[in-house]
Amino acid sequence: MTRCNISGNATTMQGGGFFSYSGKTTAIDCTIENNGTYYYDSDVNHGGGICLFDNKGSNHSIYIMDGGVIKNNNCSKDGGGVYVYEGAVFQVKGNVQITDNVQGELEVGGGDANNAYLAGSAVIEVIEPGLGNEAFINITPHDGGGVAVVFAEGAASGIPAENLSHFTLDGSDYNIIINKDGNIESYEPYSWTETATWDGTIATDLNGEIPDGSTNIIIYRAVKIPSGVTANAGTITCNAFCDIIIEDGAQLITNSADVAVLAKKNVEEADEDDQTGWYLISSPVTNPSITDNTNLITKSGHYDDPSYDLYRFNEAAELQWENYRASHADFTILQNGRGYLYRNANDHEIDIGGTLNVSDITYNLSCSGKGDLKGFNLIGNPYSHNITLLNTTLVDNSGKPIVDGESNPINLTGFYRLSKDDGSWSAKVTSVDATIAPLEGFLVQVNEPRTVKFSRTPRGSSKSNGDNIKFTVANSQYEDVAYALFENGLGLNKIEHMNEDVPMVYININKEDFAIATLNDEVKQFNLNLEAKTTGKYTLKVEKTGAYRYMHLIDKVAEKDINLLEENEYSFIGSPADSKDRFIVRLENTADAENPVFAYQNGSDIVVCGEGELQVFDLMGRLIAQKHVNGVETMRTSSLKTGVYVFRLNDMTQKIVIR
Repeated sequence: MTRCNISGNATTMQGGGFFSYSGKTTAIDCTIENNGTYYYDSDVNHGGGICLFDNKGSNHSIYIMDGGVIKNNNCSKDGGGVYVYEGAVFQVKGNVQITDNVQGELEVGGGDANNAYLAGSAVIEVIEPGLGNEAFINITPHDGGGVAVVFAEGAASGIPAENLSHFTLDGSDYNIIINKDGNIESYEPYSWTETATWDGTIATDLNGEIPDGSTNIIIYRAVKIPSGVTANAGTITCNAFCDIIIEDGAQLITNSADVAVLAKKNVEEADEDDQTGWYLISSPVTNPSITDNTNLITKSGHYDDPSYDLYRFNEAAELQWENYRASHADFTILQNGRGYLYRNANDHEIDIGGTLNVSDITYNLSCSGKGDLKGFNLIGNPYSHNITLLNTTLVDNSGKPIVDGESNPINLTGFYRLSKDDGSWSAKVTSVDATIAPLEGFLVQVNEPRTVKFSRTPRGSSKSNGDNIKFTVANSQYEDVAYALFENGLGLNKIEHMNEDVPMVYININKEDFAIATLNDEVKQFNLNLEAKTTGKYTLKVEKTGAYRYMHLIDKVAEKDINLLEENEYSFIGSPADSKDRFIVRLENTADAENPVFAYQNGSDIVVCGEGELQVFDLMGRLIAQKHVNGVETMRTSSLKTGVYVFRLNDMTQKIVIR
């Protein structure tokens, strides 16, 4: 057959377009399209376009030079486009397209293969250039999905590596493994092991050879990096076909900017409760198209409504959470350095494909909005390996770090991570637990418009001394955290949880509420506020980093004074009816600790801690007030005129200025 078109034919069982039982067949510049089989109940339906059904010796083959096998359909069993029986040979010369074929009754992916099926030791091979001086075979799935080609166990192939990316064995997806000669080597994808690390000192290619003097990793075949494995690859050179899959929980560290990867992240199905099941995600590749390079836009097979939700956060907009379904004109890609909010009605494995980000990434942070989320921005890890906030720097328009009046860099000190399980926003700080994984987004805050620069390598150790106090409040279901951070930098205001039942703990300074409060070393007390959303037992746990000689917690509701240097947990009954400014934290330096302060002013109150007879004198030595205290007592300053007073409890004395 030469320059022909076989189209619009049908048969009940085998080879809707062309059927060969033995011998050789040659097709030059021919197209076999829109053919099909339609005997749905048959166990021997094969090849909607071409069927090489039986083997009459090694001479049974079909030879196609240029042309294609396109849009054929096999309603029941094997090979929507091509079926090659055990021992038969399907030879290709030149440019042949095998694409958009369908297996299954008017549906995609309903059986063994959409395009081609090779049984037993069948062979499909490319032999030499054709009319256009090209030699390749392009086997791709139908637009609706499915697999490109099935290789039954024992089948062989000479398909060039760059023209085939996936195959199926026993119903499961595998990566084709290609050796440097362009032949399929095995049916299992190559995997980095837990102990394997390539960093340029051990120059090993992934085909088992050690190139002399090379510092590169040379990839000749498909590679999978399993979860929990960090592949430090240095520089990667991809010869022929290079398919790198980064599984959820894996990391790839490389200097190469032209490496194409498929990065994955697992998400669990969301409950009907809108408060949970949300993930913050980001892209490790360069600005991928949401529709073409990701599978974030999925639909349920049982109803017409999409099963996904994808949002971005726009601090400057009136409606700050912008949904993808709203068809914003510029909401078409996953932007470098930006984070996104995502959930799915089903268990789902996110795929994001493209070329790795390896350069510095800059992203503009807004601070022009209104309300509780003013200054907040949702950003994300733009790399294929873990980072912390030490991989970020706030810079000006020229790219120089922003500094304070003493030329100290002003940087982000913390961020929020969103819990998929309970819908809470959990504050994190760099010096404690701030690792940000690949494909993870996070929420930060600035006090004016800034630009954040991401770098693959951290800028160095934190400038702070690391001193901090972490407060965790928990009931039987939920917990919340707040930090007192003793360093300069941008704090993090407290925001409402997505789940309104989660308690809130935060530090109140100058009428602002902070999940992360940056304090100087001279601070001797601060208010620790609590909002209990339900009535019940709560436990406050305190974790301290740094040296402290005196640290007390004053519970004004229960009238208790707890020495936090002796006890790091305190249990109490909380209720939504309680005053939220329930706790005071008192700190003293070494000198003060030798003569502990027992009375201090908190707003319009004087709080006295101790047991015994309290006496209050003015500067003339006149007794102004007297009462017995046992634990924590509060006195209103409205009963005292402005001035200096002396408070005496047992053998302790101190002065307090009433203003």
